[in-house]
Parts: sequence; structure tokens; C-alpha cells
Amino acid sequence: MIPCVVCKDPMPELRSTKYGYKSCVECSTTGAYTAVTTINGVGDHTWNDIAIMTPEQSKQYSKESKKTAKFDSYNQDA
Repeated sequence: MIPCVVCKDPMPELRSTKYGYKSCVECSTTGAYTAVTTINGVGDHTWNDIAIMTPEQSKQYSKESKKTAKFDSYNQDA
């Protein structure tokens, strides 16, 4: 165990040596990442994929996808 540079509480040394983090999980400023499923291609040549996004990217994607939702079964305007 090594001390966190922010709070000085003990944290696993592997967190620093292998992953390069200087602070413990409680002091981290990184938010949870999000996985978003996507449908790509046209016609018979479609495939599903996932995109891993930061919290900021996820918020932006959410705003944009609401504007362009074409297959929303609850959309009464379509």
C-alpha cells in the first residue's frame, strides 16, 4: 500500500505502478464511462457495435440522439 497524493490514505500500489493513477478511487475526478449500442450499415449489411464514452461524450450523444431518433416507437410525430 502507498499513500494517496490527495488524502494521504493508503491505496494499492498497483493502482500507481500499473495504471499510473496518483490518487485513490475516492479522490478520483474521473466519472463512470458509458457503453452505447449503435446500429450501422444499410439493408442486409447492418451490424451492431458498442461505443465506450466518457460522461461528457455520453451527455453530448444523448442530446444529439434525441434530435435524430428515427425509429422511436413512442414518437407520436413520426
